[in-house]
Amino acid sequence: MNWKPINTAPKDGTRIIVCHWKHYSPITASWRTYHPNAEGKAQWRDDSGIKTVPTHWDILPEEPMQDKCKKCKNILSFEEMKYSENNLIYCEECAELLAK
Repeated sequence: MNWKPINTAPKDGTRIIVCHWKHYSPITASWRTYHPNAEGKAQWRDDSGIKTVPTHWDILPEEPMQDKCKKCKNILSFEEMKYSENNLIYCEECAELLAK
C-alpha cells in the first residue's frame, strides 16, 4: 500500500481503499451522497452508504483475471445473463455485476 493523505483523494465517485487511524482494516469507499443518485451533501461513504471519516487512501487494485468465472470472461451477449429487479445485469454463474 502507498497510503496518501485523504485530502488528496479523488472526489468524483471513484471507489478507493481508505483507512482511519482507529480502524484495524482498510475498507472501500467513495465520495458520494447516501444513495449514489440522491441529492444532498456528499461525504466519504463505504459501499453500504455508511459515513466514514478516513485519514488516508490508496487506489483500488484491479481484480485478478484468473478469479473471474469463464462465463463472465467469455461473455458473448447479455441474453446469457440474468436481470435483477433494478435493471442491473449480473452473471448467472458468479453474480458479478456486469452492466448498469
